[in-house]
Parts: sequence; C-alpha cells; structure tokens
Amino acid sequence: MISSAHDLFVVNGYAATTIAEVARAAAVSPPTVFSAFGSKAALLKRCIDVALAGDDEAISVADRPIAIWVYDTADPTELLRRYAVMMGALASSAGPIYDVLVRAADGEPELRELLDDFEQQRLRASTMVAEGVAERGGLPAGRTINEARDTIWLLNAPELYVTLTRKRRWSTRHYVTWAANSLVKLVIEPGDDRPPPAQPRPTRAR
Repeated sequence: MISSAHDLFVVNGYAATTIAEVARAAAVSPPTVFSAFGSKAALLKRCIDVALAGDDEAISVADRPIAIWVYDTADPTELLRRYAVMMGALASSAGPIYDVLVRAADGEPELRELLDDFEQQRLRASTMVAEGVAERGGLPAGRTINEARDTIWLLNAPELYVTLTRKRRWSTRHYVTWAANSLVKLVIEPGDDRPPPAQPRPTRAR
C-alpha cells in the first residue's frame, strides 16, 4: 500500500490521489487502507517516513548506519562532506514525495502541521551537525552555532534538491559535490565581514 500510494502521490499529486485509487493499485479494499492509516494525510506521512528511512523498520534516521558514519570522524570538514553524502541519499529517495507535501500544505491545515513537524525534525538534525562541527573546532571566530545550524538547515532543504535536479537537470552526484563544497565554505571557512556595496542613487533626468 505504501509503495502504491507513494507512486500515485508523486505522479498525480496529493489532491488528485484518492484512497480508492491507492486501494485499487495495491489490490486491497479502501476500508483496508483506512484501517491501516486512518487518513490520506497519515498515509502521505508514512510514505515520507519510509522514503527517508529506506524501509518500514522502526529505526530512526539518526540511528541508521549512514548517520553513524557521518559522525564517526574527528575532522569537522570531513563531517560536513559526509553529511552532504547523507543529504544526497535522503533527498534522492524522499525528495519527490516530500515535494508533494510542500506543494499541498498551503491548502490543507493537517498537511501544514505535518510539514511544520518535518521542518522541525530537519532543524534538530541541522543543530546536531552544527554542534558536531563546533565540538571538533570547526567554527571560525564570530560564527555561532545558530548561524551554522541555519545555514545547514537551508542547504539541506529537500525542495532545493528537487529544484536543482528537476529544473536544472543536476545529477545527485553533482548535487552532493555542490552541497559538500557549500557547507564547508559557508560553515567552516571565515566569512567576509565587509559591508555589501552601497546601491547607487538614482540620477535625476535633466
């Protein structure tokens, strides 16, 4: 049921996908789908959870081997480069179904709440990475953990992956390379503290 729902959501969108269609594709009855998930929104959440984890086992992403590998280094630069690999792995599997949620959330209060919850999860993950960089001595003078966290949170947005791979035709490998370089540049390397250039004043016509 989850696999069938995932494919229908990605191809048709949230609003156009019905429980009856999911049931038909999964060769079960609609009551069976409702009994298992309770609502279409809950079914979408389950699809995203499974896409992020890679399976339906009750093991959090943070406890998966790839997440353990990310933190198994004393080098802050290597930590960020490994995290970029994890970003690519998660986005390539969950990006399309997560994009369904993003596009549908404005019109569905239940989905808006679900999106907010996923955003908070991503913020917590970004905080852990920023703290990991700080603990390894990777933050330059003047850069706070909160600033590093927000930078990581922004670069790790699934919508960014979807935009680059769909609209700009990037490969996942290209995305991972870009993400790794961007994370290191914006989180670890010292910034330029000079103020931005002043906007020229408009000249009056004579």
